[in-house]
Amino acid sequence: MIDTPVRTISLIAVALVVAAVTFVVFSGAMKNGFLNYDDDKYVTDNPRVQTLSWDSSVALFRESRFRSYTPLTFLSHTIDYAIWGPAPAGHHLTNLLLHSANAVWVLLLTLIVIVARRHPAVTGGDISSTKLRQYFTWPVVIAAAAAALAFALHPTRVESVAWVSGRKDLLMSFFLIPSFLAYMMFSLERDKRLRRRWYLFSLLLYLFALLSKSVAVAAPLGLVVIDILLKGRDGFSRLLVQSIRSKLPFLALAGVFGIAAALAATGHKTNQFILDMSAYEKILFPLYSLAFYPLKLLLPLTLTPIYASPSPAVLTSLAAVAFTLTALAVVGLMRGWVDWSAAWIFYAAMILPAVLGALSSTGMQVW
Repeated sequence: MIDTPVRTISLIAVALVVAAVTFVVFSGAMKNGFLNYDDDKYVTDNPRVQTLSWDSSVALFRESRFRSYTPLTFLSHTIDYAIWGPAPAGHHLTNLLLHSANAVWVLLLTLIVIVARRHPAVTGGDISSTKLRQYFTWPVVIAAAAAALAFALHPTRVESVAWVSGRKDLLMSFFLIPSFLAYMMFSLERDKRLRRRWYLFSLLLYLFALLSKSVAVAAPLGLVVIDILLKGRDGFSRLLVQSIRSKLPFLALAGVFGIAAALAATGHKTNQFILDMSAYEKILFPLYSLAFYPLKLLLPLTLTPIYASPSPAVLTSLAAVAFTLTALAVVGLMRGWVDWSAAWIFYAAMILPAVLGALSSTGMQVW
């Protein structure tokens, strides 16, 4: 009984429970007001988002604002203002709904990853992607639900959900996670017609993610890791070449939006925190950042919007840890130790562009 496929109605029920728990836990955010910390620039003192019309909406896509090009995020604020006006509860409600939906996306993504790694018939192309549900047993569904709730309820999620200006993180994730999902379905599908549809759907969702937050430019690297995760057991070098080739449309979009983000940040002064760094500290800072975020995931203590500059000893220690983990992950991928190696490389691919942008001469604010 435990290994029989979960019925569709049961899977929907689990997804609704994950979304509901996420919503209830963060529902206190609806009592919050706006903060005079970007909320004024994004919403309350921004006349551009306080008028919803065709001309004003088009204008959002023609211009950059506040050192970034995120027109879809501003459009979402505009729609919120048209519905709720200056009442903050409605703006927080949108954040809550987006985060609850993202928890469900993580549930589905985890389901497919578990099934693909446990059943060679799936990655070997022996079944259609439309028949994946036969592998969704209760142990797999429960594990995926636990992973989704761990993601959704982690304290580090609070900033994006409870802060109206954190909308760009939530909206980008709302499009980027299903883009990954669609790409995985493309990768697993045998039927050429369905493969093309899944690929185009993934590319479209990726475009929406880029329009929400520029840090999504790193996603094509993540897709390469997904290929390795799904099919990287044999022929690593050949798979890597094929994978990069299939990402050319994604890389083209990433290049265009990367340039747009750099142009939007032109003239911006680099953060004083970065300017005060020595050359040695600037070299180690990307590696330090790679270790810093997992540390906060494992020990979510003393969380704050702004962190003090690390001491040279802490900077060097965490950079050494990150370097070691990255080297082990690269070696692991080449030797077929895929799971944990792919997870670390995927994480590094997604976080490094933001860190390097912070160190750039333009101070590019892709985060």
